[in-house]
Amino acid sequence: MDHPLIAALATAEGRGGIAIIRLSGDGAWSVIEQIFQPRQPFDWSTVAGYSLHYGHITYEGAIYDEVLVALMKEHASYTREQMAEIQCHGGFISARRILELLMSLGVAMAGPGEFTKRAFLSGRLDLSQAEAVIETIEAQGDRDLDFSLRRLEGKKGQRFLALRESLLSIIAETEAVIDFPEDGLDDSIAETIGKRIGPMIEALDREIKKAEEGRVYKEGLSTVILGRTNVGKSSLLNALLSEERAIVTDIPGTTRDTIEETAIISGVPLKIVDTAGIRETLDPVEKIGVDRSREAIHNADLVLFVLDGTEPFSAEDGEILQAIDGKKTIVLLNKCDLPSDYSDSLREAVAPLPVLEISAKEERNLKALGDAIRHMFLEGEIAAESGEWVGNLRHKEVFLRAKHHLEEVLKAQEIALPLDFQVIDLRAALEALGEISGESISTEIIDRIFSDFCIGK
Repeated sequence: MDHPLIAALATAEGRGGIAIIRLSGDGAWSVIEQIFQPRQPFDWSTVAGYSLHYGHITYEGAIYDEVLVALMKEHASYTREQMAEIQCHGGFISARRILELLMSLGVAMAGPGEFTKRAFLSGRLDLSQAEAVIETIEAQGDRDLDFSLRRLEGKKGQRFLALRESLLSIIAETEAVIDFPEDGLDDSIAETIGKRIGPMIEALDREIKKAEEGRVYKEGLSTVILGRTNVGKSSLLNALLSEERAIVTDIPGTTRDTIEETAIISGVPLKIVDTAGIRETLDPVEKIGVDRSREAIHNADLVLFVLDGTEPFSAEDGEILQAIDGKKTIVLLNKCDLPSDYSDSLREAVAPLPVLEISAKEERNLKALGDAIRHMFLEGEIAAESGEWVGNLRHKEVFLRAKHHLEEVLKAQEIALPLDFQVIDLRAALEALGEISGESISTEIIDRIFSDFCIGK
């Protein structure tokens, strides 16, 4: 499949050791031949693919830069098109000048993700692998990176593959009965479908859960540190970040706005929001901070409710407890480095929420906090080396849709609808699963997926 020749900067803009300009499409080598003066001349018609050549980019007598040029043949390149990459000096000027030269020779600027999109359209990558490319680039932690790399390798997971094979088998058997009704197998196949659909729904539930856990590693948990003023919220934020990010004083209302940072606790990425203390105030600036704190609670995956472990549970604490009703919450009794007689009464006041005693000042029990978060969101933790295939949010939506169609099959059986109706939902479930790899997916969704990519990838 021939596409117009495109080029883009494949490395980050700005000062650096090298910059890489990537070209792909019919005639890529012809354009490079016009502007590349190799130190050791070679025959372009017989040069090997995957070869690297030293020389200069020159045009009309002007030298643009000293470069290395990598040549890749069609059907053996990233896009399965003829490709070339120019490695020039990093910085703002050199790469820009070479790109402008390429544009003047009729090369088009690549759009976001266009190289990977071409790799997908040429069949080199399926859609799940293509998504894994950008997820590998944007990985926030080791576990997230491991999951993305496994998908990039094309490993779908044995459970997922077995699920599709089972569904294909049921559809084939059902359609055979529909096509040959004289054999009188309607009742037996209907009974078989019913017995086999249940385990398939359970398998989809497992995939849905794994995709949700994958979301935690990929996007992080939106985490709000909440509590009344001067209970140690900012000290906790600083301890989790291992830096003095928030101002810590004994003056109530120091934090006037929400502070957002990212930390990895026990391997779990947290997008942490340190909120202004929630209390009644006449200060208009502090009141804005309190309103933003309430909004942060609404959007949070996790609330860390900080109490002063040296003081009794107050009416203000009770108001905050009501505000977080229904949210996944861990209660932290802070200042456990100081003597206190309130631990038991505080636990009773917040029961049945899980409670941990910590010292943000001395960074005590932060590992226990990380373990508690893992247990709350990642029960049955997936190990990357186990070979499990972990999807993303798009995959989760696909699995939910496939599950819905299978549940519709069971409902159809309960009211004895003919097999013709049941096979419609069976095929809809199969088509949904085909969206994982891109076998059945709309152009609109494909364009949306690749629009999230960076230019040059």
